[in-house]
Amino acid sequence: MGLLSSLWDGVKNIGRVVKNVVKKVYEVISDEKFSDVYNNVNSLFEDNKDKTQEPTSNAPDFFTASLTHKLEKKLFEQTKNIEKHGIDLQNAKLISAVQNEFSRLRISAELIDRSMANIKLHASGLNVHYHNMRNIKGLLDDVNSLRHGLKYVIKTINHNCNIAQSNNIQFKKIEGVDIDKKDGAISIVSAYDAFDRTREFLTSEILELQRLANIHLQEVYTVKMQASQLSPELSSQINNFIDSDVIPSIKKAESIGTVLATEVKKLPAACRTPEGQLEFNEEGGLVFEITSPTD
Repeated sequence: MGLLSSLWDGVKNIGRVVKNVVKKVYEVISDEKFSDVYNNVNSLFEDNKDKTQEPTSNAPDFFTASLTHKLEKKLFEQTKNIEKHGIDLQNAKLISAVQNEFSRLRISAELIDRSMANIKLHASGLNVHYHNMRNIKGLLDDVNSLRHGLKYVIKTINHNCNIAQSNNIQFKKIEGVDIDKKDGAISIVSAYDAFDRTREFLTSEILELQRLANIHLQEVYTVKMQASQLSPELSSQINNFIDSDVIPSIKKAESIGTVLATEVKKLPAACRTPEGQLEFNEEGGLVFEITSPTD
């Protein structure tokens, strides 16, 4: 009972923290998909996809042109057309490049969505593992109470059998019944180990969310710079879309990561040996990492 009591004393007070962390996760992470912000991005380019003109068929006729100035005029017009087609081609390449960047941003946003889903999954797992520890503690208390009661009953019956045998009355004693505790049969240590590993997964995923949101935001600013090379009208439409829809959405994801990182730090982190085993003090209680007030 010493180890069990000491271990449970070390973890029973974290129930409120676990509840708050899980509650906060489900408060700030909704079913909203951050990648959905890119659903209408293609409509920005619809008005520009057919603007590249086909080459004109009004080529100079060297055989029928009778006057020099007419020929020169034809050559001048064709030169202008070639220059315009070159500009249109370059613009089409820039538009295609920006469209590709938006496709890549959507994939990046889907990684943020997946990270959000993983956070909710780990938060649920954390809650399940904590309640498993509570259930195991209650089960062990009941089993130990029954075990001690059975020992007393067996001892009393066998004592009465001894008295009866002294009076030549034969009673069969209760023998060969093993009701002693078996180590590892029901382990709260294993339950806490699973709980702490889930805390590590949750913490890691929250840090990953912060990283993904920060990188995504920087990539969005890069796309804005690339869009500035497009026509003023299209560039303005893209910048308005990014400023009004994309950036607020990603900053929200970044804020969610910051809030959850603060909450998850309140969960006590168990110390482990180099082999990854939980550490215990001399009284059998868990050893926890000490966090500074500034963390």
